[in-house]
Amino acid sequence: MDKIILHCDLNSFYASVEMLFEPKYREVPFAVGGSVESRHGIILAKNALAKKAGVSTGEPLWSAKQKCPDLVFCTPNFKRYLDFSKKVSDIFRDYTDEIESFGIDESWLDVTKSVKLYGSGVEIAKLILRRVLDEVGLTISIGISDNKIYSKLGSDLANAQEIVVIDRNSLETSIYPLPVDSLLFVGRKTKEKLLKYGIESIGDLCQCSLEFLELRFKKWGRLLWQCAHGIDQEAVSHTNEKTMIKSIGNSVTAVHDLRDEKDLKIILYRLCESVCERLREQSLVAYGMQVSLRDYELNIVSKQEKLSYFVNDSQDAFNVAYRLVMSLFDDERPLRSLGVKLFELKQRPQYIQANLFNEINDVTNSRIDEAMSVIRRRFGQQSIGRAIMLVDPSLSSFYPKTEHVIHPIAYLKSGIK
Repeated sequence: MDKIILHCDLNSFYASVEMLFEPKYREVPFAVGGSVESRHGIILAKNALAKKAGVSTGEPLWSAKQKCPDLVFCTPNFKRYLDFSKKVSDIFRDYTDEIESFGIDESWLDVTKSVKLYGSGVEIAKLILRRVLDEVGLTISIGISDNKIYSKLGSDLANAQEIVVIDRNSLETSIYPLPVDSLLFVGRKTKEKLLKYGIESIGDLCQCSLEFLELRFKKWGRLLWQCAHGIDQEAVSHTNEKTMIKSIGNSVTAVHDLRDEKDLKIILYRLCESVCERLREQSLVAYGMQVSLRDYELNIVSKQEKLSYFVNDSQDAFNVAYRLVMSLFDDERPLRSLGVKLFELKQRPQYIQANLFNEINDVTNSRIDEAMSVIRRRFGQQSIGRAIMLVDPSLSSFYPKTEHVIHPIAYLKSGIK
């Protein structure tokens, strides 16, 4: 029996939740974002009126305000969004226990074993549409196919409260004419590379051989080929399965442009303290580091490095991050935001050998981090810190671990990040 996979996507999730509590937001262009004053201002979600005015998910608040002067903002309430996400997931669990979250607002459901109880995939989707609206007050789009890739594409094509079925017998008319970036994992840069080879549509990509794509795009080429043909090697995860954390990161939009090494150090120390504290909470160490820089014109560059040693404390993390950032930084192009991500995560070893010849994996640094964390939990985030934080308190006053933003998938798909 062919698989029956549903992809359920809550429409404008953050904005829809806020409009339940403030109906007045339905009558005006409205968006959920950060603080304009502190410049942590990114559009996370918007309503239909804001979308009609040209407001895009992921763009800065000031840019959205230029497009739509009447745009009304509210700051995100992540606890509220998590509560609503759980309510929707509880409905999903009435139909299957094979549920895989794709962010806070999207999920795949394998309902293959449920059709004898609840009817066809379409009938199950209709039940979910009705219940999410009646019981939670939110609208949802659902795609149905025999794999995760095409079902995700179906939900992207569906309007609110709509079901789109992608059948393999009608691919030539249903999805082959679509732009190639309609596919999952095909972003702006990948699209640009594909266009150089005349690959504009999903159909064009399907016409390419696996050998050609692997030659041009290496191992990424195989993934592109599989996505185009709806070949998904991974089953929908079981709802009780615990997902292994693959990376830990934080980023911030600074209160003013970062123009010199002092500014960069302040931000990087804050970010590294945050990611390393989260690393310790999970009893993990990292063998890889990535930094991302966004300048005042919103151009983004990033660089990553796999390490021969593990990163466990904020000083080690800072040393690597600072070196990577300085290799990219141009003092004639001030930065608007910085991001740090640790990857290649492994369980923290029970014993850490102190290094006699350099400071890498120095247990003293780890103990300092742990002591600072204890003091901050007891007396507040401002109770202790590195001396450099006093140089510019306006830059150092943020705390990325506690202010961590949960991005909806729509934000991650946006062209501006």
